[in-house]
Amino acid sequence: MKHVLFALTVLISFSTIGMAQEPYPLPFAADSETEWGFIDRDGKWVIEQRFEYAGWFASNGLASVVSDGKWGYINSQGNWAIEPRFDRGEDFDEIGFATVNIGKLYGRIDSKGNWIIPLEFDFLANNTQGLIKAGSGPKFGFIDQAGHWVIDPKFDWVEDFAQNKTVAVQVDKKWGLIDKTGNWIVKPELKKQPLVSSNGLIAVLVSEKWGFVDKNGSWVIKPEYDHVYTFAKDDHAVVRINGKWGIIDTSGGWFIEPNFDGLALRYSKDGLMGAKKGKLWGLIDTNENWIVEPKFKLISAFGANGLARAKSENGKYGFIDKAGNWIVEPIFTSVQRFDESGFAMVANIDEAGMYKWGLVDQKGKIVIDTFYDVLLYRSDGIYFVNFANYTRYGYIDENFEPIAFSLKDVAKP
Repeated sequence: MKHVLFALTVLISFSTIGMAQEPYPLPFAADSETEWGFIDRDGKWVIEQRFEYAGWFASNGLASVVSDGKWGYINSQGNWAIEPRFDRGEDFDEIGFATVNIGKLYGRIDSKGNWIIPLEFDFLANNTQGLIKAGSGPKFGFIDQAGHWVIDPKFDWVEDFAQNKTVAVQVDKKWGLIDKTGNWIVKPELKKQPLVSSNGLIAVLVSEKWGFVDKNGSWVIKPEYDHVYTFAKDDHAVVRINGKWGIIDTSGGWFIEPNFDGLALRYSKDGLMGAKKGKLWGLIDTNENWIVEPKFKLISAFGANGLARAKSENGKYGFIDKAGNWIVEPIFTSVQRFDESGFAMVANIDEAGMYKWGLVDQKGKIVIDTFYDVLLYRSDGIYFVNFANYTRYGYIDENFEPIAFSLKDVAKP
């Protein structure tokens, strides 16, 4: 089936976003010779196989599907809500609109198929801070929810608006910053993209040194740092100066003196942070005292569960607690942060040199062996998986029991 390889790519891309809150049916195709339909959490067909592609249900209860080469949308009973007439249809977003295209032009529709934004743009992205990134020819700007230009398309590229209602834009390979009316905050003279912190301060690089400006473009912290990270929620930023790392506050004063060869990006709630001395990492408190002496090859920031990713001297990853004890033993080639379900993805490399992913719980128990090529948690409690060198896929429920797995060769076009 010509759409299957593409369909699996789309499913992987969107498997952790835009999920409906109730247990809508899951898109499924048994193999490359069959059509797509939808199954329930028991693996039973609830919408018959009749589509060339089927996507996830969005929060408005509609799913994108392909029939006779055209994209449309069905409801959870399998009935057409919007007849297939588009060359491509994205999932509906959180405000109930979907971006679609016919030919090379893009527009947006509502859940009844009515045009909200007319089909006249060369590019459309999601809504940010009430405006939509849009393209006209080779240039980009922002439109409102009705499709009217608010910031004319005169930039080579635009990022998404930040919380402080500023956005980084690029002109002639130089970066600048504008507000929601299109006025310049920082003129396009920067070699690197400005970085906006959650507190509104903006990191900019001038003459090879980083500093911070406010939303009016005025210097708050003068540029003197070799490297900076944005300010965290506690109004502290990790910076490097003269080859050493420290932490500054919003006035540029030192919260942690630059005495370290590396620092994790934030403190835990009780004031512990990973710090590097020479080639090894340990844990310090806010007074720069070593709570755990340097003995790890890497320590990342602590999560809400009090565990941090760490790399042992043998080069393997696991998780440590705030006393530096291994809770998840360092036996993995790679580990990811714990997700909202309370589990963390872990991986090892097989004999063919491919990463294989599994899951561990917060006590270090392996609940899924490192077997899958892709293992993604969905917000509705389901895991989407790829395996057999990406040729098969399926779903696992919250108890790690299989719901349905495809047969061989499902990923062949």
